[in-house]
Amino acid sequence: MNRFLVLGLLFTFSTFSSLAGPEKMIGTWKWNKGATVAHLKIHTRLTKAQIEKISSVLEKQVLVIDTETISLTLGDEKYTSNYKVLSETGNKITFEAQDPQTKKPMKVTYEFDASGKGFWVALDKIEGFKERWDKVPAN
Repeated sequence: MNRFLVLGLLFTFSTFSSLAGPEKMIGTWKWNKGATVAHLKIHTRLTKAQIEKISSVLEKQVLVIDTETISLTLGDEKYTSNYKVLSETGNKITFEAQDPQTKKPMKVTYEFDASGKGFWVALDKIEGFKERWDKVPAN
């Protein structure tokens, strides 16, 4: 996987996040490697090597959402964008934020679990691809 594809995946997965309502999405979220890898092994046609590459690059992602911006940090790289909530339906919320590479608006839907402590994000470009994020408890 080339670096731009990985960065595109990275930001696509993480440019949006939420629970069910803007107030519930505020906070810090960490990528859940175990849940994501388990899902990818079952639901995608990705090879073991592709899954390992994705997980090694993305496992240290942290997403921070405040009332106006969403920021993704991976190693020394950080992307920040204003966002807006386009829709909320049940446990799903759709965001729009700026793609860090194209600078164009992009949309992603997040699906929260019943606990409200985590969500899944699907990537339409890879059939069956979903990524898990968990909320980091406030200190």
